[in-house]
Amino acid sequence: MRTVLNLIGTLPLPQRQALLLVGAEGFTYEEAAERLGCQVGTVKSRVSRARAFLIESFEGLPDGLLAARA
Repeated sequence: MRTVLNLIGTLPLPQRQALLLVGAEGFTYEEAAERLGCQVGTVKSRVSRARAFLIESFEGLPDGLLAARA
């Protein structure tokens, strides 16, 4: 879990905010956009880029390392 939190912490702030609002807090894209003061498409893009970064980061870890570091 620590690895996940560390990786989320390295995201640019706008991506981190969008990801946490939509992914962790359960906001819709529309609600997140209103809260962040941007367009829905911007939120979708930020969440998509954040998720892609996290997936890429996990794929780069040796097997079992993620579990051992959690």
